[in-house]
Amino acid sequence: PKTCQLTSYCYFGIMLLQRCYINVNAYNIVSLQNCRISFGITVQPGHYLKSHHPARYNICMAEQQKETWITWLALTTAFLAVFAAVTTMFMGKYSNRAILIQGQESDQWAYYQAKSIKGHTYEIQKQKLELELAAQQMKMPASAVDKYKNVIANFGANITRYEKEKAEIKVGAEKLAGQKIGVQNISANLSYSLIFLQIAIVLSSVAAITKRKPLWYFGLGTVLGWVVFFANAFFPFF
Repeated sequence: PKTCQLTSYCYFGIMLLQRCYINVNAYNIVSLQNCRISFGITVQPGHYLKSHHPARYNICMAEQQKETWITWLALTTAFLAVFAAVTTMFMGKYSNRAILIQGQESDQWAYYQAKSIKGHTYEIQKQKLELELAAQQMKMPASAVDKYKNVIANFGANITRYEKEKAEIKVGAEKLAGQKIGVQNISANLSYSLIFLQIAIVLSSVAAITKRKPLWYFGLGTVLGWVVFFANAFFPFF
């Protein structure tokens, strides 16, 4: 899904750039044709209009220049689409990394739980043997008492070993939990920044259709939100 979204942003940017380029060219042709009709020129406009009627040619060119901002709109929208594609790529990367770390953390806690169960089993058996030895020590031969004590000591060593291993596993699991939180914060900031880019692209598209420059300016203003959250993803400051 992330790859499809990345491809769609690139395709959208290219198509919008082509659409606006065609619109600008079409507008230029229509404007020159209108000038030709308005000023009574019966031949094709161009060099003839420029050489024989320079004042009229300047009027026509002034009308064309009023719509040159659409070319810049197309270029900025294409760049916005590229930024959105890159942001989506990073967001997918860190989202997948968060899922991977979550799995590793779960494995560590499961390993911790297994060590805890084994240590608890040894502790129960040790207490049982200690009670048996205390109750029957006077009736047992010395060899049996020594064997009981050796087994109890062995169980105690295993309990100590499991406690040490549990502490090491816990440190590793908590470290993975901290990494997961950091990666999730990066992914969240990237998703917020992507929202601002999507708003900017939509406003730019509407501006291209309705020929309203303020919408384009407002769309460019929303890019500031993308800059803030994108920067905060890698260099947290709030």
